[in-house]
Amino acid sequence: MITLEHGSKIGNATVIVDIIQKGNPEVRPGNKMVPKYTTDHDTGNPGRNANAEMHNRLIHNLSSYHPKDTSHVSWHLSVDEHFIIQHIPFDENAWHCGDGTGPGNMSSIGVEKCMHAGCDREAIEYNAIALHAYLMHAFKLPIDHVRPHQAWSGKYCPQLILNKYGSFKPFRDKIEAAYKSGVKTAAADKLKIVKEVDLVKGIGTAQVKVDGLSLRDQPNVKGKLIRKLDKGSAFTVYAEKDGWLALGGGAWASNVDGKYMDYEKHSNYEMELAAAVKWAQEEKVSDGTKLGEPITRAQAILMHYRASQK
Repeated sequence: MITLEHGSKIGNATVIVDIIQKGNPEVRPGNKMVPKYTTDHDTGNPGRNANAEMHNRLIHNLSSYHPKDTSHVSWHLSVDEHFIIQHIPFDENAWHCGDGTGPGNMSSIGVEKCMHAGCDREAIEYNAIALHAYLMHAFKLPIDHVRPHQAWSGKYCPQLILNKYGSFKPFRDKIEAAYKSGVKTAAADKLKIVKEVDLVKGIGTAQVKVDGLSLRDQPNVKGKLIRKLDKGSAFTVYAEKDGWLALGGGAWASNVDGKYMDYEKHSNYEMELAAAVKWAQEEKVSDGTKLGEPITRAQAILMHYRASQK
């Protein structure tokens, strides 16, 4: 599995690798892919908190649904002013181009740029330009293999770029200039080949309940200020230390005495169930349930998993 390096910097953004679970092929199809293109999108979501973290939660939620309850929709990366979050490995395809099993869906890396109300759109575009240039270096892609969504299916996307410039070419010219100059792009050796079991998993979720909560690079008030968080913003939590919560990419926020965030730690049951599901997928173990049985699939998988650990 090929990913960015968790915690590295591209442009002015911190990279977070948070790969979605397998199991729903309409969200994570699992088809092997050799990247030949990158495809640029705008999310189409102008909601106030529709940042990269929110889109990360969205795609994780979609991946947990039964295929009949979702449609073919997924992408590799979400980009905002502060974070680049990777959801799907680069050596797997995603459904983001609207061309079925054509070259867009089957051989391009999908980059979604956030466009939420109040965002610093120039900063988002800067990070996306650096990301495209980085991916060009990493996969040895020519500039004409950086495409807008519109090129694959005719959809008017990335809409803010097309509205701003009248075409995709001026934005692609900026990507080419960044590629040639190497400005703030990570080296290609920052790509990682990792096993899925080695990925960092969250221990819980937290939602900010005050405006202006400080996000710092250390779990104390002496840490460098990264940015201020908006009330209602939600995050995956990766660790706890002295009342501070790690929110990914080396960023920490205070939650002393639960004053600033509503924090829900995953229960042991949820963590054990996640381990059981992963084990069942890797071992190709059926849950063994039949239609009409009172036992749930989760209970059946847990029973098999616990038996295997004895």
